This record gives sequence, C-alpha cells and structure tokens, in this order.
Amino acid sequence: MATTIKAKTPEGVKSYKLEDVRPYFLYDTVTIATSNTDTEKYFFQTPENKTSIDTNLKQFSTIQIGWVFDVTKMRLIPKASMKLVDIEEIFDDSIITYLKEGDIEIFSMPGIMLNAGCGISGATTTADSDVISLGLPSNSAVEKLPFPLTIAGGKTFLFRWRFATAPTPTVEAKVRMVLEGILRRDIVGA
Repeated sequence: MATTIKAKTPEGVKSYKLEDVRPYFLYDTVTIATSNTDTEKYFFQTPENKTSIDTNLKQFSTIQIGWVFDVTKMRLIPKASMKLVDIEEIFDDSIITYLKEGDIEIFSMPGIMLNAGCGISGATTTADSDVISLGLPSNSAVEKLPFPLTIAGGKTFLFRWRFATAPTPTVEAKVRMVLEGILRRDIVGA
C-alpha cells in the first residue's frame, strides 16, 4: 500500500500520496547488418546479448513492476559514423509502430519523423564517405508526443520498425531509440 501523508491546510486536512519521481531515458539499439534480409526490427524486445551502451532495458519488453514511465518525447539516433546514403536507405519508407501486449497496435508513424535525434544536420563532406554530424540538441530534434505515453511496469511493449524493402547498409548500421520522460513509483511505508 502506498504511503500517504496528511497535512493541515487553510482549506482543511488534505492527504498526499508519496511518490519517487525522476527524469528517465529508456534506450535500446538495433543493428542492421550489410547482409540484412529482415524487413522489420524491434526496439525494447530484449536486453540479451547487449551491453549497457546498447540498452538500459533490464527485462524482455517491459520495465520493472511497480514503476510507471510517462514518455513525452521519442527519438531515433543513428550511430555518428553512419554514411548519409545508409541513413537515407534505412529511414526512407519505414514505419515505426508502438505495440502493447505484444500485438496491439497503438499508433504508427513514418520513421523519417524520428530521424532528427540529437540534431542530425546532414552531410559534412561531399565525398563518397559522407558522414553526418550530430550537431547540437534542439527542441526540433525529438518527436514530442501530444500527450504522455504511459508504460506500466510488468506490461509488455515494444516498437516495431518496418521497412518497405530490407535495408542493406554499406557498413553495419546501429540505430538507437530513446524514450524520454518521467519515471515514477509509489513509496511504500514499512
């Protein structure tokens, strides 16, 4: 049972529920190999065989029971060394779908809407080895959701990234999805 405190106010005695609240960033990385044949990838499906650089997900497709994550912003961040031609191939004609309970589609959006993560500012050279610059973060570098997307601990969720055709980058490509928001849980008294 959550701990509450009672406070005497000019309007009378009021009760307040105590919560542990903190800013939070949940992230996960997908890898697209040069020999890729998959037309879809999944973010937040598994932490297995990933390092803390790749993901901070602790359990398969869920956050810890008792926590609630209110997501307010989303972004996709290509690895800084990716070639512009690979970014165009991967993000063009792709769809991101938020799935709850494994297969319930909540919303879908074009992947290109999220490719501005951390301020991608385009090619830094005009040679065949074009790379992108991460630039400076800005308000336009994320997809701000119209209202918080609530992810409850213990309930499964993931993001499916579908491609019109299987992307085959010139070098192995890593793309990280970051969900930004507030993590909260009730404080339980002894």
